[in-house]
Amino acid sequence: MEPTTIGRYLLDQALPEQHRDGNRIWDAKTTGKLFATLAREHPEEYGEIMASLGRIARDAQGSRGGVSPSIRHVRESAIWKQKREEIRREIKTIYGDPSLSLREKQDRLIRRIAEMTPALTKDVYEEADKANNPFAWIVKSGMKGKPSSINNLIGTPGLFADAKNRPIPIPILHGYGHGLSPSEYWAASYGGRKGTVDVKMATADAGYLSKQLVQIAHRSVVTDDDDPDNPDDETRGLPVDLDDDDNIGTLLARSTGPYNRNTVVTAKVLRNLKRQGVKRILVRSPTVGGPQDGSVYARDIGLREQGRLCVRGENPGVAAAQALSEPLAQGSISSKHSAGVVGAQAAAAISGFQAINQFIQVPKENRNWAAHAKSDGRVQKIEAAPQGGHYVYINNEPVYVPQGSDVSVKPGDDLKAGDILSTGLPNPAIVVEHKGIGEGRRYFTQELTKMLRDTNMTVNRRNVELIARGLVNHVELGEEMDAYVPGDRVPYNMLEKFYQPRQDARTSDAQAALGKYLERPVLHYTIGTKIRPSVVRNLKEFGLDKELHVHDRPPPFTAQMVRGMAIAAHDPDWIASMQGSGIKSRVLTAVHRGHHSDPRGTSYVSGIVADPNFGRHGSGGKIEAPINRLMEMRRKRLEAPENPFELDDDDE
Repeated sequence: MEPTTIGRYLLDQALPEQHRDGNRIWDAKTTGKLFATLAREHPEEYGEIMASLGRIARDAQGSRGGVSPSIRHVRESAIWKQKREEIRREIKTIYGDPSLSLREKQDRLIRRIAEMTPALTKDVYEEADKANNPFAWIVKSGMKGKPSSINNLIGTPGLFADAKNRPIPIPILHGYGHGLSPSEYWAASYGGRKGTVDVKMATADAGYLSKQLVQIAHRSVVTDDDDPDNPDDETRGLPVDLDDDDNIGTLLARSTGPYNRNTVVTAKVLRNLKRQGVKRILVRSPTVGGPQDGSVYARDIGLREQGRLCVRGENPGVAAAQALSEPLAQGSISSKHSAGVVGAQAAAAISGFQAINQFIQVPKENRNWAAHAKSDGRVQKIEAAPQGGHYVYINNEPVYVPQGSDVSVKPGDDLKAGDILSTGLPNPAIVVEHKGIGEGRRYFTQELTKMLRDTNMTVNRRNVELIARGLVNHVELGEEMDAYVPGDRVPYNMLEKFYQPRQDARTSDAQAALGKYLERPVLHYTIGTKIRPSVVRNLKEFGLDKELHVHDRPPPFTAQMVRGMAIAAHDPDWIASMQGSGIKSRVLTAVHRGHHSDPRGTSYVSGIVADPNFGRHGSGGKIEAPINRLMEMRRKRLEAPENPFELDDDDE
């Protein structure tokens, strides 16, 4: 038996035998992975295991009194003392250069300090850890703080930001443990005040965005297990990479290898398909199809956090919105934790929140937007614009790339409408307009997931899919359809159910249909999608390139992305639309058009307002309390596999 400590022995005894390791380092990273493994592999015993670990921790804290740093633990880092002399010499050289203006000297100083800070933070933290500094123990355990907190204490904060988040060109050459000089303290006061104000302002902004996410996804209520009219349709689904672990818990939309449609995707399924050379699979997703009232099918949602399929009455959309809201709120108030210190993590979180909010609100004008191609064609030339920036000519039509953005295409490039021409934040509204609702939802999901992860926020792609379904879901009619008139904006899910292919539509294979428009949805592509080479490639990959229903002309509607804050106002139920803004105009429009409200629909707003029996069993509505469906679900054997993350023994 390997030598160990009493504490490690007690902790190991609280764990299942296969997870015991007397040499385990109980830091934040290792502990997080262990707890996740225990939750997956021992769900029934998980609560008891965690309670036992908690009792051991409380007993240890009571007997030892926790961590007690002393004055010696705030002495300046030896690494920083040595580095400080080097930085002082560089500062003297920069300010002694007569060829530089004051602004150029300040910019050069800011760049040098910013370049130094990440490596210094790592070195100071590792030095404190090796010296058994209790502050480093606290950070390493995950209880509180980050490595940057250690650097601020015994190293240097580097630079502080002013109220507009601009670096103040006063180098901070002392840590908080040593004490700041008067000029350093003056610079630090800006960051302290900024952090306090940001907590108030940014919390309100994040809360408002969180409210909008709930409004966007609030109709994503499960109303059935599957489409009762077409439960075996294998022509629709979302193409995903096999290496994406977020696929675990989804259901296959198309039979693949030895697995049939509706097989739950597990780690074992992914590994077996990879062995067979499969690179992409088709999975069921709420971004593809679904009921016309905005609700969802349980099998489109897949397994959720309960380890089973959702049952009728559950609302995974609201759960997804809440799961995304917490990291957004934390990211928006990061300046409180950084106290205005200029650093990569703080800057990324703040700018990340602004970019995410812009991505959801899609303002028409914003200097951060990338330029997009307006039509299919070839780049003919690129010219400097007299006002700054550049013009990119496609089909003799100039597209302006504003000053500060770099052109990312070159003459001779073949482009499609909606393709990106420059650096900057891609505009999802333009992608939706030119590439359709289905491709717009896929693009929005992909980009928002990436943006959240780039700002160190934990996110699952499947939660973003539910937001994409509610947000990218509107078309503007160009002619009369059903009960709607030209100019009306209607939910695409509703239109898909009552839309009938035009009389002169025809059936064609994908290659012959290039340049034409879909009359019936296939894969994740929606009605009206223009068939381009990329569409043809995807259809061929999944064997769906035959017998497409197409038309030579665009459909009598255009896909549009409604900004997040206006989604509720565009709800077809007039009572449900009252949860949004513009209430006066909504009421007047509802009276003028004779709109109605369904208290037994999928929106809880009209149900709560109009029906005192809303949500009760036997009330006659579409939605029942989830508990009323659990027993029926178990009889149908719709539960999850025992462990969807489990691999074969030889896969470990």
